[in-house]
Amino acid sequence: MKIYIAGPMTGIRDFNFPEFRKMEKWMEGWGIDYISPVDMDLDYGLIFTKEEMATGRMSANKSLDSIIRRDVGAILECTGIVMLKGWEDSRGAMAEWHVARWAGRNMFYEATIATIVAKDWVN
Repeated sequence: MKIYIAGPMTGIRDFNFPEFRKMEKWMEGWGIDYISPVDMDLDYGLIFTKEEMATGRMSANKSLDSIIRRDVGAILECTGIVMLKGWEDSRGAMAEWHVARWAGRNMFYEATIATIVAKDWVN
């Protein structure tokens, strides 16, 4: 099982990277394979300025279209998606949720994922 991590980024200091990193570490601890937009951003070569990191807003020279295509493709590579806290207030995370639902992926939520893991969903 490979899980895509989705959550709010825009408008949040450091693009919410620390919360994504916490979920990554938690998933690694359970042996869960994942795809994280944080890793994809870094692999993609997105370099954020100090102002962008402080405000959580990308400058216009970053291609949103290419990021959307990349993220949709990543969701389709996964068997499930986990939604971080605050996803309902994020246009991007809401779109990822809809793509995952449309594609029939397993849906998990940060608030309840520990309960699911305790019931051996990793096996």
